[in-house]
Amino acid sequence: MEAALTLMIFLVLLFGVVEFTRAVYAYNFVSGAARQATRWASVRGSTCKSLSGGCPAAGSDVTTYVKSLAPGGVDSAQVTATTTWPQNPTNCPATPSNAPLCDVKVVVSYNFNFITLTNKIPFLSGLASFTMTSTSDMIISQ
Repeated sequence: MEAALTLMIFLVLLFGVVEFTRAVYAYNFVSGAARQATRWASVRGSTCKSLSGGCPAAGSDVTTYVKSLAPGGVDSAQVTATTTWPQNPTNCPATPSNAPLCDVKVVVSYNFNFITLTNKIPFLSGLASFTMTSTSDMIISQ
């Protein structure tokens, strides 16, 4: 009896550590992808002529780039990226908004799903999935 209780507690802790590690791995991807996508878009502004692949960058180009960054263990179908070029009147001309010295902002979201075992455990059923989000903002260089 004691072995069964101990084994059950050990397995719950073990699976909890595994799931927490998967969640940290996924958040690390989301955070890094937001930074990389912002850097990628910042060198592909309205005056970009010499770079291949999305020059100048559009929102759909950034989304495609972010999805291409997804490593194994991260479902690229659950990744979304929203790119905006917010107006900064102090150093950015009004048109176009993706001109040099303007800002580019990328928000990457990922819908993280726990393993299906958690759907069968009553006290973990509310944690079946959650959305991770990371935002990065950078000034366009060219």
